[in-house]
Amino acid sequence: MATRTVFLSSTGRDLTAYRDAVYRAIEGLDGYHCVRMEDFGARDRAADDFCRAKVAACDVFVGIVGHLYGSCPPRSEQSFTEREYDAAVRGSKPRLMFLAPEDFPLPANLVESDETRARQRQFRARVDRERIREAFRSPDELARQVMQALRNWEREAAPPPRPARRARTRSAAVMPAEYAEALQREIRLVSFIGPPTTDVVRPPEIETVYVPVRVETAMAGRRDQSDLRGQDRRTSFREAWEQWQPAEHGPMVILGGPGAGKTTLLKHLGILAIEAASGGEPAPKADLTIAPGAVPVFIRLAKLGHLDRGVPDLIASCPPQVDLRLPAGFFRDALRHGRCLLLLDGLDEAADRKRTAELSRWIERTHHSFPRSRIVLSSRYVAYREDAVLRGPQQCVNLVPLGSEEIPHFLRKWFVALEAAAGDEAELRAAQLADELTGVLADPEREDLRLLAGTPLMLLIMALLHRTRKGLPGRRVDLYNLCVDVLLEHWNKERDLPYISAPHGRAVLRPLAFWLHSQPGRYSATADELAPIIGPELERTPQLPERDPVAFLNSVRDRFGLFTGQSQDEYAFLHPSFQEYLAAEHVKSEPSGAPRYRAKGRR
Repeated sequence: MATRTVFLSSTGRDLTAYRDAVYRAIEGLDGYHCVRMEDFGARDRAADDFCRAKVAACDVFVGIVGHLYGSCPPRSEQSFTEREYDAAVRGSKPRLMFLAPEDFPLPANLVESDETRARQRQFRARVDRERIREAFRSPDELARQVMQALRNWEREAAPPPRPARRARTRSAAVMPAEYAEALQREIRLVSFIGPPTTDVVRPPEIETVYVPVRVETAMAGRRDQSDLRGQDRRTSFREAWEQWQPAEHGPMVILGGPGAGKTTLLKHLGILAIEAASGGEPAPKADLTIAPGAVPVFIRLAKLGHLDRGVPDLIASCPPQVDLRLPAGFFRDALRHGRCLLLLDGLDEAADRKRTAELSRWIERTHHSFPRSRIVLSSRYVAYREDAVLRGPQQCVNLVPLGSEEIPHFLRKWFVALEAAAGDEAELRAAQLADELTGVLADPEREDLRLLAGTPLMLLIMALLHRTRKGLPGRRVDLYNLCVDVLLEHWNKERDLPYISAPHGRAVLRPLAFWLHSQPGRYSATADELAPIIGPELERTPQLPERDPVAFLNSVRDRFGLFTGQSQDEYAFLHPSFQEYLAAEHVKSEPSGAPRYRAKGRR
C-alpha cells in the first residue's frame, strides 16, 4: 500500500505539546507519514514557498487552530498558518480541522495586538464555516481525534471497484513530456531585445531576467475602464495569485500600459507550471508556487481562430499542441478537473473592437463551462472597456510601475544576461553598469527619465543604450528618438504585429505635437481637434496603413502605446517629454519655423 502523506499545520509556540502528540500518532499509523514545518528549518520567505508546495503535494491536510495568529512572511498580512490552509483549499485537499475551544488558555507572553487577534478570530470563523471540525481539550484527546478522523477519511476516500475500461492514449493526470518541452521552447525567451542599433543577438530566457511585480487588485465586474485603476489595495502579484479562487472570483485580468510586462508575466506563470509538472521542488527564490498537475496553455489571442468550435478543440488547434497532434480530449479532461492554466495574451491585439468583444464573450463561456480551471487574460487598459469588459466576477490585477527597489534589481538581472559572454566577470560588469544607470536615474535633474523607467520596456531601452554607449546619451533627445522608433516600429515588428514605419509615423506626429505644445497648458485634445492637424499629413503619406485621422490616432494609442487615453475620445502623449521632443523636431524640420500652426495656436 502506498504511503499517505499528511501535512500538519498550526502555530508552534502555543501548541507545541499538541503538535508533538499528533505527530507521534500519525507516524505510528501504518501507511502514513507526517510532514510538518519543524522539518524545514527556519521559516523565511523560501520556507514559506516550500511549505505551501508540500501542502500541494500532500494527500490530506490536518489543521490545528488555537487563538494565536502567528507570524507572517515578509510583505504579507496573512500568517504562515492561514497561507498553508489557503494552499490546501486551492489544491482541493481533504482538510481535517481541529479548533481549540473559546476558553483555551493562552500564556500572557503570547498575547498579540488587538488587530492580530481580530485576524485570528476571522480565521477561526472561516474554518468553522467551511469545514466540519472538532474541539479538543488535551494533547492525548486531540491525537485520538486525529487518528479517528484519518481512518474515517480513508474509508470515505476509498474508490469503489471500477469496471474494466478501454485504455486511453493520454492520461488526464500527466502532461505529455513532448508538450511540456515544446511549450517551454515557445515561451521561455523574452519577446523583445531592442532595436537594430543594439548588439544583442539572442534574447535571454525569461527566468534569468524576471523581476517579481507589484499590483493593485480590484475584484469586480466593473464596466468602465477608469474604475479598474487604483481600486482596493496594492500588494505583490504573489499574494494576489494565492488569494485568487477562480470558481468564486472568476478569471484573472492582468491590465497594464504598453511595455508594462503583461506578456512576460503570463510566460513566467507558464514556465512555473511546467517546472511544477516535472516533479522538482520549487526554486528557493521562486516568487510564487503553482501546484503540480497544472496543464499550462499559452495562446496569443490575435492568432486565435474561429470561436464557434468547442474550447478543447480550439485549444488543440493552437501551437505548439497542434504540431504534436495532441487530442482535444486531453485538454477537455484538464479543463473539467480544474487543472488547466489558460494563459490568454493580448486582448488589445485583436483586429478591431468587434473582435475584442467576441473574444471576451468566448472567455466568459469558457469560464462558465470550466469554472475550476484558471483563466488569466492580459490586456492594455485602453482595450479593456465597454463590451470588452468581462461580464461577471473577475479578479482585476493592475501592474504597478517599477519602484526604487525593483529598478536596480531589474537592471542587474538584465545586465548579467547581456554580459553573459564576459564569463566570470559578467556579475562584476553587470553590477557596475546597474549602479551607474541607477545613479543616473536618481539624479533630481533627470526626473523625467526616472518616471519613464517605471515601465519595463522603457527601462530596458535605457539599459541597452547605457550598455552599448557606455552611458545614456548626453542629450535626452537621443533617448526619446529611440523610444519613438521602438514604440512605432521595432517592438510590434519583432512580435509579428502591424506596425508603422517610424519615419512615416513621425511625419504625422510632429505637427500634432507642435500644435498641442502651442496651446498654453494643453497636453491632450479630442479627435475632432486633431483631425484637421494630421489630415493633410496623412494624405501626403500614402505608405501609412491608416489614412483616416481617427483610425490613425486610435492605432497610435491602442497598438503602439505612444498615446495614452485621457478618455475614450481624447488623446495625449505617453509623457509630456515626448510631446516636447516631437514639437521641437517639427520646428527643426520646417524651414519657416512651422508658421502654419504657430499662428493658429497663439493667443
